[in-house]
Amino acid sequence: MIIKTKKVYYCGHCKKHRLTKPAMEHHEKLCFNNPENKRPCLECCQHLTKKITSIFEDGYGYDGEREERVNLFYCLAKKTFLYTPQNEVKKNYFETDEENNPMPKTCTDYKFNY
Repeated sequence: MIIKTKKVYYCGHCKKHRLTKPAMEHHEKLCFNNPENKRPCLECCQHLTKKITSIFEDGYGYDGEREERVNLFYCLAKKTFLYTPQNEVKKNYFETDEENNPMPKTCTDYKFNY
C-alpha cells in the first residue's frame, strides 16, 4: 500500500481546491466570489446591455482579414464596451473599433434595475 500526504490549497473565497499553489493563485484571480472581481455593472445595472459588434482578425490558414460577429457587454450611459475582470486577467478581450474598457470598480452612473 502506498500512502501519500499532499498539500491541498483551498480558495479563500469559495470551496474549490487545487493541488498546486500556482493553480490556486490563478483560480483566486478569476473567482467570481473574490471581492476584487465584484463590479456594480454586473449587479443588475440598467445601463448594462449586450451589443453585437464586428471584430476583424487577420487570419491564419485563410486569405486576408475575416469578420467575426460577437456579442459584448455595452454600457448605455458611458457609450462604451466593457469587459469583465476575468477577461482582463485572461487577456481575453477584443480590440474593437469603438472604445472597449474594463468594468469600473465604482460607477457614478450605476442605476439598479428593478
